[in-house]
Amino acid sequence: MKILELNIMSPNDELVRNIKFKESGLTFIYGDIKRPEDRTSTINSLGKTLLLKMIDYLLGANNDSSIMKEAIHKYYLDAKIKYNNELYDVKRIIGNGDSSIYINGEVKELTEYREFFGIKRQDYDKQVILTAKSSLVSLRQNPTLSDYETILDMLMLDQLLKDIKDIYITQDDIKRLKQNRKDLISTFENSLKKNNETIEQRIYLIDKKEEELRKEIAIMADRIKTLEVSNYKESNITDYENINIKFKRLRRTIEQMRNEKIRLSDYMMEVENSEVTNAQLLSLYEKAKVELPSMVIRQLSDVERFHQSVINDRKETIVKRTKELELMIDDYNEEAEFLANQLSELGKLIAENRVYQEAIGLYEKYTNKLRELAYEQGQLSRIKEIDENINDKDSNLVQQFDRAKQSVDKNLIKQYRDFVYEFVKKIYNEQVTTFFDINIKGKHQTRRPIEFILNMTGDTGEGISEVQKNIIDYLLFRYNIDLELIIQDSSCYNGIDPRQVSNMLLYLNEIAKTEKKQAIVAINKFQLKTDHDIFKLINNRATGVALSENDKLLQFNF
Repeated sequence: MKILELNIMSPNDELVRNIKFKESGLTFIYGDIKRPEDRTSTINSLGKTLLLKMIDYLLGANNDSSIMKEAIHKYYLDAKIKYNNELYDVKRIIGNGDSSIYINGEVKELTEYREFFGIKRQDYDKQVILTAKSSLVSLRQNPTLSDYETILDMLMLDQLLKDIKDIYITQDDIKRLKQNRKDLISTFENSLKKNNETIEQRIYLIDKKEEELRKEIAIMADRIKTLEVSNYKESNITDYENINIKFKRLRRTIEQMRNEKIRLSDYMMEVENSEVTNAQLLSLYEKAKVELPSMVIRQLSDVERFHQSVINDRKETIVKRTKELELMIDDYNEEAEFLANQLSELGKLIAENRVYQEAIGLYEKYTNKLRELAYEQGQLSRIKEIDENINDKDSNLVQQFDRAKQSVDKNLIKQYRDFVYEFVKKIYNEQVTTFFDINIKGKHQTRRPIEFILNMTGDTGEGISEVQKNIIDYLLFRYNIDLELIIQDSSCYNGIDPRQVSNMLLYLNEIAKTEKKQAIVAINKFQLKTDHDIFKLINNRATGVALSENDKLLQFNF
């Protein structure tokens, strides 16, 4: 894709500026400053950078309000574009967002526009350089994978690109895993300090505790299985209490009967020992006759019979009651034995249930503790898994770094190295030499694997770092097969000796003509060596544009 002609049009369809570009070779956007003593106030207001941004706009760039300011909204760009040997009329309105782009009068959205011309913005970002780069290969101080991915692709180092991407992915995985590990460890940090433990120690002890708990739970489970509690009911405790009360009452009744039987037995013995002999009765009788002469005294035989009758009745009553008590005691003992058996069975059930409940309680306690332990173990196991994962990925890194070192295409690197070497010879004297290389660093978990090396020795003068950045840009311009142009702002040449700038631009023109590519560079007069051959190109007014304090790009300040 090349831009052959650009018309900058006002909102009223008036032509503000017509600029033609070389199809092959170098076209200048030249800052012809008339007041060099007021250089700082003029070089940034001529419109060079704005014009380059307009060109970039036609290359599918997003709208940039910091450059495309409101004062020029509704201006539009009308350009002739050459793509795949076909010419297209392209129109894009400034400040109209990403819509209203026209190809041969047909409106396109920005995405459609890019697809139509096969525009990959990541490639153009390496060849459309509107501000000085911060590093050798990027506008960023620390190049990203995207930077290296684009450059390696443009330099056709496809296998190296694949291997580098693999390394980046693995390193990012390790970085993420380490952060996860750090986050997990932070939850144990206080307890580890308190117990003066390491993560490895905690993992080991938790595993041991888990092993012991599982054994305890297995014992409880077996114990529960052996308990017979199938006949247990909630009413068993109430039944036990009622029967126990009845049994105790019965035992007291039996005890009372036994005591009564003992008393009767003792009384029987007293009766037998207290019988009055005949001699005693006669003695009483004689005494009665003397003391009671007036009384009617019964005959002795009557007395004896009465006395014997009373004794016999008493004995008979005692014997009868004793037999009754014995029968009742036997019945009550039988009932007591029955109740005792009931109490024994109920007691066994209750006892077993209590053991069951205790076992269940312990089982639940151990299970809950195991659950808590399992959570901590899970967190610790995650740390252990992360460590293992990191080790695995670290092993992969060793192989990936080795593959990357082996996949560097030595033939292509030599070709690029020779180009850089010869280029430096053209812009410096014979005493300055250079060495270019794409280096794969030693294996590291986080340090990025690739670096571009550009060592220059000899009297290089000022601005060597900027020269090196331009060398990489020229290298990409020369060897990439997808893009047909390079665009550079004057800031790319700041700080470089004017002699080297002039030599570099001559060589850039040579590359562009040889490769049939298009180079567009904004440069200021004071950046070039006076009376240098470069002015032969600049003074060719057939292409490009010369801007000055009196002839600014849009003819007004904004």
